[in-house]
Amino acid sequence: MKPKQTTEDRKTPLQRLTEKHFGKADYAEKRQKKSSLFLKKQKKILIAGVIIIFLMGLFPPWLYTFKRNSTYSERTAGYSFIMDSPTPKLKSIASGIKLDFSKLFLQWFLVVIATGVGIYLSKKN
Repeated sequence: MKPKQTTEDRKTPLQRLTEKHFGKADYAEKRQKKSSLFLKKQKKILIAGVIIIFLMGLFPPWLYTFKRNSTYSERTAGYSFIMDSPTPKLKSIASGIKLDFSKLFLQWFLVVIATGVGIYLSKKN
């Protein structure tokens, strides 16, 4: 019959050395504080990214459009509240307004990348 392993037997040499120099409670406490600090930073970065994406969705980019016969053009109309789109400058059937989805998706993508990089870098420090 094998003798039961104690928690001391299951520790790695690095854990034993660390506990020897820092003490059991101090090492665990420092590790917990460091882990908690990283999680708080990462959570703040993630929340900031989500808020920025939400605000970009509330105030998306718009395009003025013009289509007559074989002529079609688009130009930027700026940013406006999603429920209150800008009015076309020309008052004709050929002119209109639409969301600039490609610019909006590009902005969202860049915020997601920046948020991910921020979370990754906060782990490194």
